[in-house]
Amino acid sequence: MVIFDKLSGETHFVFPPASVVLALLKESPKERGMLCNDIAPYVEGSEQEIEDFIDRTLNQFRTIGLIPPAAL
Repeated sequence: MVIFDKLSGETHFVFPPASVVLALLKESPKERGMLCNDIAPYVEGSEQEIEDFIDRTLNQFRTIGLIPPAAL
């Protein structure tokens, strides 16, 4: 998935499964636990590894401005 930010002029490449997380957030705001459950079929790992993946992914999205700091 390629996303162009009109405000910053930056282009971001978002690869699966992070693109799945972004698509899930686009559908509707979700709590962290719900995101973990929804992404589980797309990633391999323990519950803790999936939670860590979600945390890292959301932090990256916040850092590059794809989601606001208050999301979730």
